[in-house]
Amino acid sequence: MIGRGSRRLFGLVLGAFVATGFAGIGSARGKDGPVAASPPDLAFFAKKIAPFLEEKCASCHAAGAGGLAFRDPSKKATDTSTLTIAAFKAAKRFLDAEAPWNSRLIRKVIAEEEGGLPHGGGALISERDDIYDDLLDFAAGATATNLPPEPEPGKDRRIALLDLVPLDGTLSYDRDDDTLTFRWTLKARPPGSKAQLVGESDPKASMKADLPGTYVVTLRVFDGKIWSGAKPVVLECLERTGPSVPDAVAPSGLAAIAPEALRRVRAVYGDVLARPPTPPETLSAKDRTTVELADLLIATLEAGRAFTEDAAWRLSLVNDAEPLSEAVGELPQRFCAGELSPAAAEALLVNDPGFLRIHPPGAAMARAVATLLLERPPVGDETAAWGTGPGLGKVLASDEFAVAAMRRWARRFLRSADADALPTARARESLVALAKSFIASPAYAGVGAERRRAGDPAFVRALFADLLGRRPTSKELVALSSAAAVLPGSSAGRAAVVDVVLDSGEVPLPLIVDLTDPDAWLADRFLRYVGRAPSAPESKLFRTALMDPDGGPHVVIRALLTGAEYASR
Repeated sequence: MIGRGSRRLFGLVLGAFVATGFAGIGSARGKDGPVAASPPDLAFFAKKIAPFLEEKCASCHAAGAGGLAFRDPSKKATDTSTLTIAAFKAAKRFLDAEAPWNSRLIRKVIAEEEGGLPHGGGALISERDDIYDDLLDFAAGATATNLPPEPEPGKDRRIALLDLVPLDGTLSYDRDDDTLTFRWTLKARPPGSKAQLVGESDPKASMKADLPGTYVVTLRVFDGKIWSGAKPVVLECLERTGPSVPDAVAPSGLAAIAPEALRRVRAVYGDVLARPPTPPETLSAKDRTTVELADLLIATLEAGRAFTEDAAWRLSLVNDAEPLSEAVGELPQRFCAGELSPAAAEALLVNDPGFLRIHPPGAAMARAVATLLLERPPVGDETAAWGTGPGLGKVLASDEFAVAAMRRWARRFLRSADADALPTARARESLVALAKSFIASPAYAGVGAERRRAGDPAFVRALFADLLGRRPTSKELVALSSAAAVLPGSSAGRAAVVDVVLDSGEVPLPLIVDLTDPDAWLADRFLRYVGRAPSAPESKLFRTALMDPDGGPHVVIRALLTGAEYASR
């Protein structure tokens, strides 16, 4: 039995490397080959689990409700042993031996506020109940004579670049008091990282983060009979977009840049990296042409990461559906290398198991094909075809999907009418080649007067770049984007996100007494956050708010960041 105090549903933790471009490292290996979790045991199931399923679940699932059938309706077996074997085989399909705490069999029967999944029958048990521990033991490979050991790799945390990071598994334990063998694995690291674990087979291990980004380390323990599941610890090495946290008082230097140059730099950064430039980046790029700057940015790994994050968000591949495949991990690198067309890149995300979890075969998959992939309603028997695996494969290989994906990518740079008018023959060009041609064309909308509402992930990236001088971690991006999107079309969600970031304690906020020239400070905030100087009426209005006893710098910054102009690009 895994201890209750440490039993949380770590499937959400593993989502830390959603769509940020991670390189999978591979499976842990023991002396005699790969380390693997143990299969479920029939005897343990018959003793501990079968009575619970019969009492609580059989009324709905005996015949197959929700895809879980405890009994084969074509057979008329009535003896207990045959029925138990049938239920055991059915239940096994809903286990995750690699992460027992994330098994659907378990998450379906606990409340959503405890990490459960929606369930037509409601919450049947609590994490405090003994049967919850029994279900976890079953998923972890418990037998009638041996309970699985419990790995404890430590808490998720932030780490500093190049610091030696200790990993302590000494709190791991076995309830049968067996001696434990340890196996640490670096499961994910940022693209380009060469980080390695030291002490992979020791109770304590260590590593150094050689690049900013997210690292996921897992720990398994072995009691001489069965291996535990691989429990993760997520290590976030913060990634700066500028050389330091933005100064709360000092002028940014943006006032010396010509307005058209400032507008040009902000537009290209917003379209390619899906975030605004920091003042140092703006100053460095001010003399580059639109095409020169685009060519420089589109070849960066950050451009590939922004595309991957935004595409995963659009496809609802977040939280439990976060893409974890190696192919998605390599997507940002292949993007900036110019290897992928829009359709090929989107297909990598659609082929990830996360897509099937959030859009399972049937009506949900058909709906996803119609609304997310082809952007048109089905005709005739297409609904039935799109709801199957083979049907989805045909869609991904079709010219229609290739054209739809190209036009989605084009709308990031062009007006919708121009994007929809693109020749279909260009659909197989690479993302990089297309982006360069869009920005070089007279139809490029980035430096025009038309305002386009930035997506929620881009809004969150902008806040972090402007206020913290860094990219959000993957967990921060998903959590805050979800909060911003809570009321679609409304500014309330984004206003709440602004408050969360401003109140985080990370944002340097000046006091009125720190401002020796309030008017210059106000003008600089406008240049930083909306890319222009304030008008005379705006200067007067914002100065009043700045000097008001109930106002101050915090109120001014909040007003700028929650305005419609900041929310557009």
